Amino acid sequence: ATDEATTFSAVVELFNPRTQEVVATKSFDGNLAAKGTEVVGIEFAVPDTIPFVGFRVKATNATFGDGEQVMLPVLSDIAPVIEAEPFFVDAA
Repeated sequence: ATDEATTFSAVVELFNPRTQEVVATKSFDGNLAAKGTEVVGIEFAVPDTIPFVGFRVKATNATFGDGEQVMLPVLSDIAPVIEAEPFFVDAA
């Protein structure tokens, strides 16, 4: 956060961590109020053939720049069905 209003540029990237190949990117430009925040994001259909995807965001203004990078696991959208039967155990 800054003490003064500023303009910024940001880039969001999704990449293959094994090859570093960028598979999706989106750029943003905007104005940020003093001590303000801004949400940036990206939509991407993740293939089910990869175990994880890299997420990278970089932002700059006229004076500063910063960035973050994380690996996100790709989880299945299929949940296993577990059947349960109630039963009673007598204390005797």
